[in-house]
Amino acid sequence: MKRIQPLRPRWVVAGVIIAAALVWSVSLYSIASQIGRPFPGFFYSPDRIVSAFTLQDFTGWQAGLRPWDRIVAVNGQHWREMRRWVQEAGIGGTLVYTVERGDQRLQIAVPTMEFTSDILLRFIPGWLLFAVLSLAIGIFVYVCNPAGREPAPDRSGTGRALPGWRAVVRHLDLGGETLWRPL
Repeated sequence: MKRIQPLRPRWVVAGVIIAAALVWSVSLYSIASQIGRPFPGFFYSPDRIVSAFTLQDFTGWQAGLRPWDRIVAVNGQHWREMRRWVQEAGIGGTLVYTVERGDQRLQIAVPTMEFTSDILLRFIPGWLLFAVLSLAIGIFVYVCNPAGREPAPDRSGTGRALPGWRAVVRHLDLGGETLWRPL
């Protein structure tokens, strides 16, 4: 009796795990390399939205920035220069952010702060847990995906694949020859 092999090779799973570990390592190194450098005092997204992950003990929150504020300008200059302005201000320097909150435009002075290992350690456990769970779910779906397996052999003589979570297949009868083909 021929054993049914999954159509998905195991090296793909190993490759995905290695690639994920590499991406995580590079990301963690990149974040850790910021320790000891000036930090704006809040987290923000690439589209300049103040993140809800900004803690209340960060200088941005204490100065009045709130989640969903959109940064429009820094010290009256274009927001694209924000990273440069933060580095030039140094730790403890103050930057004035122009933000949009709803239909209001506000000027909020925020002192920069030092990015510390404590800040990093607050967020790494949650980030790592989310990343590992996402990877595990993805691998589970990949390995157990019924569409990626051949149908069970027909032992009933009915010309149908066995029901259950195996692949949905179409029965073709070509001149007396029976073929199974995944849909």
